[in-house]
Amino acid sequence: MKKVTFFSTSKPVIDKKTDTYPKIISNSIESELRGVDSDAKVNCVTKIQNSMAFIAGEVTADSSIDASAIVRKKIDRLFQKESLSPST
Repeated sequence: MKKVTFFSTSKPVIDKKTDTYPKIISNSIESELRGVDSDAKVNCVTKIQNSMAFIAGEVTADSSIDASAIVRKKIDRLFQKESLSPST
């Protein structure tokens, strides 16, 4: 029988008008979990509002991951990459 794990986390971020960052963050969580458990069923949603990222999801898997650390790392990388990009 598979273990069901629920998680939530938040991290301050710059307000984005597009849905690009939420998709990237959700995909990172899903990818990481499927990397440790190929049979995992993952439903992950990211919402960015009021300078916060809210991660919610339902996971059915035999393994677990540190979703908070993955989200923080991905946000840090996104904004580091953004700060290195040339201004338009």
